[in-house]
Amino acid sequence: MSTKKDLYSVPREDAAETLGVSTRTLDRYLKSGKLKFKSIGRNVFVHATELEKLAELFLKKKSRKEKRKGVARDNSEKAEPAVTVENNTEEKIFRNLYTEATSELKLKQEKLEAASFRVGQLEAQLKNSIPLLEYKQKEEELQKENKDLLKESESTKTKFLISLITAIVLAIATIVLGILLAT
Repeated sequence: MSTKKDLYSVPREDAAETLGVSTRTLDRYLKSGKLKFKSIGRNVFVHATELEKLAELFLKKKSRKEKRKGVARDNSEKAEPAVTVENNTEEKIFRNLYTEATSELKLKQEKLEAASFRVGQLEAQLKNSIPLLEYKQKEEELQKENKDLLKESESTKTKFLISLITAIVLAIATIVLGILLAT
């Protein structure tokens, strides 16, 4: 039984590297049952013998593909440059699309930053305008009070002058009457 446990000794990452595939692809193989595995906590260990068999199978398939490619290259060397030209034009198209998208994105980012800056300015003006409105209202109230006080002081001055003139006239009349009575 300990030998079976020892067979599940290859960590998931090492198994993917041995097969020359990504860990995601290895996970697909594990789920589909192409490889036996055991999970211990978060760690996944692959069955060593099964891994060797699958690696050999991959190696055989790869060598077959390379042989086929070698025959295809001999028969049609002109086909490969066409693919490269096609790849180069696709690459140029994608590169142009990328640069256009990048420049458009920069433009929109600048517009967004300018709009954000303007919103900040407007918010500051709004904060300052509310106290300004209150200030103007208070100033108008004070001006009304000043006008009322000026009117009141003018009427008080007028009353005082009338009283003063009346007192002077009475004083003169008393002096004149005193002189007339004395003579």
